[in-house]
Amino acid sequence: MIALPGNPTNPDPQSLIGSSQTFLSPFYYWNPTGFSYKPVTQLVFGQGYWVLSINPDGERIVLPVELAPSYAVQLKKLAGI
Repeated sequence: MIALPGNPTNPDPQSLIGSSQTFLSPFYYWNPTGFSYKPVTQLVFGQGYWVLSINPDGERIVLPVELAPSYAVQLKKLAGI
């Protein structure tokens, strides 16, 4: 799982892959409204992403961003809990 520390200068998810031969796409994010995982079509600040790599040593991700000084989100209580 990854998250971006700011607004990406290139929001295309393929920009994360670069020349890597071990990243598998698509990437996914959790859609709390529909209680499901959705493929990522655009990278955005504040969203977490599930990214699969078949490299057992892991991956190094380089993605230029415009750093954000802070981030706030209002959490919602799930119905029935």
